[in-house]
Amino acid sequence: MARRGQAEFLFRPEDFDGASGEHQLSAGTSGSTGRSTRVRICLEHYAGQLAQTQASLEIHGLTRARHALWLPPAEWGLSRLLLTSGLAAPPRLWESQVPLRPPAVPISMAAKMAALTCLLRSAGVAAPFMGFTPLGRPERLGLWLARQARGGRRVQLATYPSSAVRLARWAAHHGVELAGCTFLVAGEPVTAARRRAIESTGAACLPLFGASEIGAAAEACLAPRSPDDMHLYAHRFAAISTPRRGGASLDVAVLQFTTLTLTSPKVFLNAETGDVGVVEERDCGCAWSALGCRTHVRDVWSFAKLTAEGMTLPGDAVFRVLEEVLPARFGGRAGDYQLTTHPGRDGLTRYHLIVSPTVGPRDEAALRAAFLDELVKAGGASRLAADYLRRAGQLRVIWSLPAVSAGGKSLPVVLRPPGGSGWVRQPAP
Repeated sequence: MARRGQAEFLFRPEDFDGASGEHQLSAGTSGSTGRSTRVRICLEHYAGQLAQTQASLEIHGLTRARHALWLPPAEWGLSRLLLTSGLAAPPRLWESQVPLRPPAVPISMAAKMAALTCLLRSAGVAAPFMGFTPLGRPERLGLWLARQARGGRRVQLATYPSSAVRLARWAAHHGVELAGCTFLVAGEPVTAARRRAIESTGAACLPLFGASEIGAAAEACLAPRSPDDMHLYAHRFAAISTPRRGGASLDVAVLQFTTLTLTSPKVFLNAETGDVGVVEERDCGCAWSALGCRTHVRDVWSFAKLTAEGMTLPGDAVFRVLEEVLPARFGGRAGDYQLTTHPGRDGLTRYHLIVSPTVGPRDEAALRAAFLDELVKAGGASRLAADYLRRAGQLRVIWSLPAVSAGGKSLPVVLRPPGGSGWVRQPAP
């Protein structure tokens, strides 16, 4: 609903579909604060992103790089597949962090991705069939990257920041250098700890920001003031940040975007993505600034989104499990269960399932399994995210009274911002 004076206007999600015509593909929004919505995507949407992708490859010396993906079968992986295939060369490798079978991935989704790969290969595009590299055993992917980067070759891997950190930690433990590799990371905050871990291997770290509804919107600055300092794609978007008092009594600056093209799947007019951050105009002197992209977006984190190792947990499903399912199964009532995030100094985020002591003694493994199993039953994005979180081993059960905000509220989910940057670079000369 929108109000202007005394007038009220009711809208449906499809009223904000882009004006580019019929769609060939569809994707789901994260559903971070409500029910996931299907987004209709036309191929012109990806064609509209070719200019910025080509500029990125040239700026970072990656026009002849070998590309790889460590992403589950979702829209971002599909986007990178189509964009790199249209400009440089298709990815040589696409590995998923979750197995390509139920319950993590529905059979229909795996079949659609296989069919798309076959279609591209029949058209002469050497698209890879998707494989499986688990989070806890990234050695096959790490060794592949090291081999590709030998002899001065460049290789780019698109993945989530936490996945990149896990790969970097494996490489450091086994003495594997990844010089010549570039990690294109999105989906989670790029903190100082995460960037240090990635760059300690000799690899480069390039933050990227975007959303299913609008595609890629901002990319890493070459003279950054913070670990995730990015340039807004000024030819496709305008952005502002609006101060707001958050639900957990945090003062936040909510990011709002406006689309400037007809090919975007959704029309945004000062629309929120569930993220907060800083928007500023600055001539940093890097190549993006020379191209006219002088709007910077930095210190971004998802205040409204429930992200688990890059995968988004739909808010409606999480709230239902915390406030209805767990009390019915283990006792207690709404307010006795809470999910909290705890960004760590090692670059990984821990998730605590807080259970009030008033519930009484219960089996922690059963509580953890019930929480994740219920998310799997919700299907869609919940299914992928729950399996991802289970394999990451980052969910702990903590017996404690749920956290209360400064305003006296006990919220089902408490999201904490990433730690301070502790990382500043001077602008390029």
